[in-house]
Amino acid sequence: MSSVWVPAPRYVLRKHCVLRLLSGLAPGHLLEVGCAQGDMLRTLTDRGFTGFGVDLSEDAIREARTATLAGLETRMRVGLAGEERGTGPYDYVVGLEVLEHIEDDRGRLSEWRGYLNTGGRLLLSVPAHPERWGASDEAVGHYRRYTRAGLRSLLEQTGFRLEHLWCYGFPMGNLSHLFTERLYRRRAARGRDDDRQTRSARSGLDRSVLKPVAWIWQNPLFRVFCLAQMLFVHTDWGNGYVLRAQAV
Repeated sequence: MSSVWVPAPRYVLRKHCVLRLLSGLAPGHLLEVGCAQGDMLRTLTDRGFTGFGVDLSEDAIREARTATLAGLETRMRVGLAGEERGTGPYDYVVGLEVLEHIEDDRGRLSEWRGYLNTGGRLLLSVPAHPERWGASDEAVGHYRRYTRAGLRSLLEQTGFRLEHLWCYGFPMGNLSHLFTERLYRRRAARGRDDDRQTRSARSGLDRSVLKPVAWIWQNPLFRVFCLAQMLFVHTDWGNGYVLRAQAV
């Protein structure tokens, strides 16, 4: 991994949920949109999946090719966003913390549906609760946060049947959100004002604001919080949604 990237606490919590949603399903051919430096792709490759990952960031793709996915090129390729056009069809499309970066989210979901075989699965995560919009959303180039009802409607409009919709992260994700909000407010006060696309591209790779305290959630004991959140996924107490939907 790069000297900058470390998994954020919400990433660790979210990854646990995604792998739970995939349990019991056969490995297949997948497309991950917004693959960053390839950590999720590496895990899925190790579980028998093949496919393609794309990202806006050239740095992220370079990291995926030379480090995270080195030696796995015959099973999992990566490229810049846009290179996925004309590929497929896929059994799975994975988009984790991506849709909120896209102005036309309905159009993009319809595009992802087009990459899937009928019966294929969409694995999606997005930030929850519009009323919690804050400095961290601005810093990473979000357009919105989502409601449960809004997600259901969006999926129905774009050719998906919702199978599971979980609100993940409670309680540790909520606490980490409060902490990162404070850090991002301090960063914003220093006057950095990149355009939205630059902030979006940087968001999957740059965790420098979190690196000094990353040892907390990199400790194996953090798994306790991954398991604890599963008690609350059917509430709306967390700060993100993760879902599995089937292409119809």
